[in-house]
Amino acid sequence: MTKLKTETLRQRQARLKPSVEDAIRQTLNGEMRENALDFVAYVGERNISFRWAGIQNTWHASFKGKRIGFIRVNTEGNEKHAWKVGVSLFNFRNYEIEIIQEGLHGKLDENLSRCSCFPNKCGHAKNDVVFGKEFVRCWKCLNFGCAEPDKELINQLKYIFDKEYNARIK
Repeated sequence: MTKLKTETLRQRQARLKPSVEDAIRQTLNGEMRENALDFVAYVGERNISFRWAGIQNTWHASFKGKRIGFIRVNTEGNEKHAWKVGVSLFNFRNYEIEIIQEGLHGKLDENLSRCSCFPNKCGHAKNDVVFGKEFVRCWKCLNFGCAEPDKELINQLKYIFDKEYNARIK
């Protein structure tokens, strides 16, 4: 008698490389679905697409060789939030002053994701001032994003995405 191996979600995703749009449509409803698809479409307008990241339930969008954004969708009920989205801020110094002058740095700081490792032990930690606020951060873990954003936060994500996108075009 042969034993059948049960395929894990990650193995299934590795084999199928599902689109983020399909995962969103299968998983989210109502305003969350609308917001997620809206952000994916917005990114797509710049000829950038989200591709399965090789990590369960996660899709990355890259531009000029660096990740510019990500979406994580809870496709099997194993996460705390239905979905998460973020923009990678590799070039934030190019638009930092403009963000502060426009008075958006406070809201941005509320949703700025920092290093989730122990910054004093990761080897990349440094004291820094980002958008007018001083803190210890890991140089490769600065993202603007959040879980289950509403329309207002989606608009802020789009705004920051455009700032990062335009900084990379130059």
